[in-house]
Amino acid sequence: MQIVNFLVNGALFVGFAIGLRRALPAGSRGATWGPLLIALVGLGLILAGIFTTDAAQGYPPGTPEGPSVTATWHGLLQVFTGAFPVFGALPLACLVMARTF
Repeated sequence: MQIVNFLVNGALFVGFAIGLRRALPAGSRGATWGPLLIALVGLGLILAGIFTTDAAQGYPPGTPEGPSVTATWHGLLQVFTGAFPVFGALPLACLVMARTF
């Protein structure tokens, strides 16, 4: 369910970035960087949906409580491709778009 959530929300972010780029007048403040940062968030969400996270904290059922003992390559890619764009590019996009509007 969460994989589908990441994929759908990522596609919606990318679609929003395309629409925003078309709607903002060329040369206006944030017309370039705002949509690019929002598209980066969308791509990060899509990649977070493609790479699955490691089992930890009792999920899925049967997994011991606490953090995972070892990190897998797909778990690390999920963190780097998902968390950094969402928690890094999204606040920057908000600041750029706040300045624009």
